[in-house]
Amino acid sequence: MLRPPGLLFRHGPRAEAPRLLDRALCRVADGPPERALPHDLEVVEQVGELGRHLLAINHGDRGAQVPLPGAGMELLTGLLVEGVLEVPAGAVRVVHL
Repeated sequence: MLRPPGLLFRHGPRAEAPRLLDRALCRVADGPPERALPHDLEVVEQVGELGRHLLAINHGDRGAQVPLPGAGMELLTGLLVEGVLEVPAGAVRVVHL
């Protein structure tokens, strides 16, 4: 599903209202949600003038995985990532896609 530039999509323990927006947008776009994430993993995706970025914050005590739509550079570690982003417990990851 294509997302309009500048829209934020949040998932996580404090993101119920945006989650409802996600579901509504998926119904309007006639498509399924892109990914099912653990409750304590917060993911924000933004598209703008500087490109497409994905921010993942793991509030949990276990590592988590975030499916990626392609390859990108994880900006905090400098690693290239593709397919799945590993987010350790209590960690933050930022990917430029």
